[in-house]
Amino acid sequence: MVDFINLSINKKDIIYDGKVKMNKGNKGVIRIKNKLLNNFTYAIFPILRQNIGSSIIISVDEILNKETQLEEDKHQLDFSRRYVGKKCIVISSQFPLNLELRKHDIILEGEVKNTWGGQGIIRLNDKFLGNRSYVIFPIYSKDTNDGVIMAINEILNKGIHPDNDHTSGISLGQKYVGRKCITILQEG
Repeated sequence: MVDFINLSINKKDIIYDGKVKMNKGNKGVIRIKNKLLNNFTYAIFPILRQNIGSSIIISVDEILNKETQLEEDKHQLDFSRRYVGKKCIVISSQFPLNLELRKHDIILEGEVKNTWGGQGIIRLNDKFLGNRSYVIFPIYSKDTNDGVIMAINEILNKGIHPDNDHTSGISLGQKYVGRKCITILQEG
C-alpha cells in the first residue's frame, strides 16, 4: 500500500496551472496559448502540492497523457465532463515521466479484461472493498532488484467494487480493454 504517488516537477516545465474549464458541449477543455508542446503532454490532477524552491512536489490523483489539437493559434486539451472544475497542472516534455515502485506494493500486474457488456474490468482475487487503487498504464517497464521502474502513460485513481462473494473488481472504460496495467492500493 502507498499513501500517494509523489512526483517532483520543475516549475519551468509547467505550461498550465489552473482549473479545467467547461466548453459549449459541457465537456472539459484547457486552452494553452503560444506554447511549444513536445511529444508527451501530461495533465496532472493533484491531491496535494508543495512548493520547494524551483520545483513542486505533487501527490497525484490522476495523470492523463493527452493529445493536443491546434485551434486558432491555441493548443486545446479535451477532457470528459467529470474533470470540469478540477485543478490541473499541464506539463510537456520530450521524454515520458518515470516512476519507481516497490515490488511488494504491486497487487496485480496484467491486462484489463473485457466484461459481458464490453467495458473494462480488473478482477482481484482478494476482497479490497471500499479501498482506492492506482491503476498505472506504463509505456514500458523495467525490473530492478527491489522494484519496478516504468515510463508512465496514464495513472487512474479508481475505487474497488464487489464482483462476487470472494472477489472484487475495478471498473474501467472500454478504451482500456486489452491494455497492460499495474495496480497498487492507495492507503491515504
